[in-house]
Amino acid sequence: MSENDNFSKAEIQRYRMIFNMIDQDGDEKISANDIEAITKDIDLKFDDSTIKKMLENRKDGLLNFSGFLKIVGSKFSGFSDENELKDSFATFVGKDGIDGSILKNNLIEISEGDADKKAVSDVVDEFTKENKITGYKKFDADKFINSVKQ
Repeated sequence: MSENDNFSKAEIQRYRMIFNMIDQDGDEKISANDIEAITKDIDLKFDDSTIKKMLENRKDGLLNFSGFLKIVGSKFSGFSDENELKDSFATFVGKDGIDGSILKNNLIEISEGDADKKAVSDVVDEFTKENKITGYKKFDADKFINSVKQ
């Protein structure tokens, strides 16, 4: 049984796409240079020691696709199922749905570090629609959950 057995074909394809985006030089391995380049592209700031730590358990300092899948599997294996996510978002539901501003502020408050806060802000903004008349910002939890499930 391989680590690929834990993923659907669609997930493997999606992770392959992500892997290829990170693998800037196309050599089928993620190196410190690849990580440095992609983090600059998405405006994340990692110092050299952080990047080295990401690859420290690799004998040659490189990460192939199989190793990438192992890391992804270990990081996302405990991700909440759909019902848990719905229950979590239910705590934020008001009379007009989920207020995107309140949700964003609450999530940013518990986030650690500027990169996490920016990521939270960007994700909430992506799934929030503003009513042009009232200014109310409604977070679309169902759309978010569907995007996570894919």
